[in-house]
Amino acid sequence: MVPKQIFLISVTCLITLSGCAPVVGTLEVEIVNSGAAIQTQAPVTEIPQPYPEPIETEPGGDIPASSLTGSASGRVCYPSEMIPAMTAIFQHTASGKVTELAIAENQASYTVVLPPGQYIAFAYLDSGADLAGSYSNAVPCGLSVECTDHAPLPFEVKPGEITQGIDLCDWYAPDSMPANPDAIRAPLAGMVYSTQEGEINWIQPDGDTKLLFGGPGVAVPWVGSYGVYAEKDDLQAVDLFTGEQHNLTNTPDMLETSYQFEVGLPEQLLFTALHESKDGAPGVTGGLYIINMDGSNLRAIDPLHNAGKFAASPDGQTIAYGAGQTALLYNWETGVDVFDPRQYGMDSPRGQSIASPSWSPLGDKLAWFVNGIFNDQETSGYGIFDLNAQTFTLVHPFVMPGMDGFPPAAQWSPDGEWLAVTIFDSDPARTGVWLVNTTNPQQEIFMGSLSTNPIFGPWTAEEKIVTYTRFDEAANASQVWIYDLVSGEQQVTSLPPNIQVLKWW
Repeated sequence: MVPKQIFLISVTCLITLSGCAPVVGTLEVEIVNSGAAIQTQAPVTEIPQPYPEPIETEPGGDIPASSLTGSASGRVCYPSEMIPAMTAIFQHTASGKVTELAIAENQASYTVVLPPGQYIAFAYLDSGADLAGSYSNAVPCGLSVECTDHAPLPFEVKPGEITQGIDLCDWYAPDSMPANPDAIRAPLAGMVYSTQEGEINWIQPDGDTKLLFGGPGVAVPWVGSYGVYAEKDDLQAVDLFTGEQHNLTNTPDMLETSYQFEVGLPEQLLFTALHESKDGAPGVTGGLYIINMDGSNLRAIDPLHNAGKFAASPDGQTIAYGAGQTALLYNWETGVDVFDPRQYGMDSPRGQSIASPSWSPLGDKLAWFVNGIFNDQETSGYGIFDLNAQTFTLVHPFVMPGMDGFPPAAQWSPDGEWLAVTIFDSDPARTGVWLVNTTNPQQEIFMGSLSTNPIFGPWTAEEKIVTYTRFDEAANASQVWIYDLVSGEQQVTSLPPNIQVLKWW
């Protein structure tokens, strides 16, 4: 049983990466039985693996007999049950010249004719989302968490021969990707934001802003066109480009309380729900559920425990959730397990608590909000738990004022080097967004008082962008700011006041 635990934490229900139901009052976390009519099903058979092996097909196209050309072939992978349309790019390492190959939706392999020479291979999605994969050193390594070298792996094309196994399968290190040669990078291109009225806007590659949908509380997907919002005690799916809508959950006896998309589960939605007969007391979100985005296969992950805030690992295999002296992990193969911070060396002499998990990009670390007695003083902060080394590191310790609600989860930079945390400090001048270096926690960058909603944007060798909002008391409005960790430039944008950045496509 997860013990009760009271947090004194500020709640700020922002429209960020997920929809959000306000949580007000003292948070008491305990086991609750949602009484849901939806039954828990066997996870191995009911939950599809989010990273299936691509279906092998015969490569298309003939290999030319000419000694003036060669060929490369390989698989096309994507961390989803479907493969979106993309453009594969083969760049000659000496000249920089590129050869492009269109990859159709659900195309699982390719063959491309190339002049002899050394190449690197990568691909960008055709949807406009700034997501890319490559044939990297991590591909022949097996793409496990131990495979940390994600640099593109050069390969040789020889006259009259085919170079096989050039698999476009590493989608896990955006900072290692070469620039998209077809991209038009207008300032802020790719940003998706919401206005006070709930209108979702997307800044396109040419800099023009496109209105996608108007409605409050919309969660925007990482991939695909369907967003989700709550209405009439159900979750509604909406095509952000056409406005087509349908009732996603259609559960009249259940009240959905929070919902969010996860990178590792791109075709599915995680959400929490309470049975209508249960008291929606402050801090009680109900159990954890999942549904396919076409409305099929609604099933309970854990209907018995109060889920609180939750996060799925990058490979979609494990979900962290819950709050208290211990929390919970759900794995599709092994089911529910307890996450005990004491096993990692976090042991407060007079009680401790953890909540609001977030995974590192490689899935080898978990960051939780933590509270306990550290150095003989009641202290809050964020704990980085190394799942392999079984170690715990407390970053940005601070003293929190007496406030209510779930704490916000930390946000990891795409390369895992930085952790963005929104801090409610007893010293108002220190309340705001902090960037903490995960390998050297003493290195911190303060985004300014009354700042919030950190969202990592483009992350390449040339620029590493963080957006956040800062409230201007004189103007009585918030403005979006950007900070580039490469150049050190920090400036306010010309975007409308009081908007919230949702994510970058």
